[in-house]
Amino acid sequence: MLMFLRGARPPSLPAPLPLWPSYRQVRRFCRGVVRAAGAEPPLEVEALCTAVGRLRGRPIEVKYRALPPGMFGFSFAYDKQTRDYVVVAANTTRMHQEHIVLHELGHILAGHIDGEATTAGDHTGDHDAAREREWTAESIAVVLAERALLHTRRFGERPADPGSRALDDALRGGGSWI
Repeated sequence: MLMFLRGARPPSLPAPLPLWPSYRQVRRFCRGVVRAAGAEPPLEVEALCTAVGRLRGRPIEVKYRALPPGMFGFSFAYDKQTRDYVVVAANTTRMHQEHIVLHELGHILAGHIDGEATTAGDHTGDHDAAREREWTAESIAVVLAERALLHTRRFGERPADPGSRALDDALRGGGSWI
């Protein structure tokens, strides 16, 4: 099974990930996604989903719901491939919810949901393809989260007003955060 976005690929998205990508390949892929999406620190997960959805031409909606014990989230395509949904457990911490959203965004970016497929079965499966999908999605989530956290710890939060933000960018050297 190929593990990348299927169908028409916007030219701004990075090249698809191979099967069982290395951590370095995942970091490079995430850098390309964040750059293409125009995301800036601090990482706002739902804003990143909106930007990635816009890039892909398929909005991504995040929904918080009560899920069965042991299930924290899943993603699926809907409306004849015009929209993707990420469903997240409502009864967990905000930090955990953000990580779940990043994990499911990893599935979406890696092309694990096609047609009206869902990632719900992947989280409990133990065969090689399911493990590869889980590893890739989790790697994407971890890279995005750790880079955003490291940037925030190094530089602190960005100012809200545009004038202060421009000065802040100049003092930070305008370097990439991921």
